[in-house]
Amino acid sequence: SECYRVLKQGAYFCFATFLSGTLLSLTNTQHDFDIKPLVHYFTMDTISHALKNADFDLRQALFLPFTDTYPDIQSFLRYLSAIGSTSISGKRLNREQLSNFIKKCETAMRKEESICAEYSIGFFCPDKRTLRSSSRPTV
Repeated sequence: SECYRVLKQGAYFCFATFLSGTLLSLTNTQHDFDIKPLVHYFTMDTISHALKNADFDLRQALFLPFTDTYPDIQSFLRYLSAIGSTSISGKRLNREQLSNFIKKCETAMRKEESICAEYSIGFFCPDKRTLRSSSRPTV
């Protein structure tokens, strides 16, 4: 609603987010250790519904599968932390569990000489609908 409030009619705002399917090997490993997701993502339907409810028209959307490589699992986990994902710490896992989690991630994500992370990214560029008298109350 804040985006809607500050944009002029016909204006666009663009954003990108992780979609379901991102980091499946990491997600599966998380389930094995019963820890909360490290990366939160949405479905195309969830985003489309939220935009429609906020009176935006979604005219442009792009789905991009993307693979990135990291030299080791620690570099990958630092990257996740840098982009604002939830970090793993001893608060959730004891030292031994954390070590086992990292080893299992390493095994699940290792391809040849690097760690491969597969992302599903959605890029969206909705525009602000023409205001109708019934669509937004006046303040």
